[in-house]
Amino acid sequence: MNPRFHLLVQRDISQALRYYDNISHQLGNRFWQAFEDTCARIATHPRHFHFAPCGRRRANFSRFPWHLLFIEEGMAFILSLHVTIAGIHGLG
Repeated sequence: MNPRFHLLVQRDISQALRYYDNISHQLGNRFWQAFEDTCARIATHPRHFHFAPCGRRRANFSRFPWHLLFIEEGMAFILSLHVTIAGIHGLG
């Protein structure tokens, strides 16, 4: 089962991907793969992820300082994309 996305997540992931692509196309590809891997983990094991203080589940990307916040409503619904670098606020 594939997760659904809030429209702003689609915009935010495009901006983040553009950022990494501008550094290196390979880095952009690795970021996209980390995003897809995180979505696949959410789809297969949504309850594996802990709750963030906001009450939504948090799924961290591997090797990138990003995470997705999501809820379950029959299927995972991804609400926001955030960067987890100190001093920088997330996009979502």
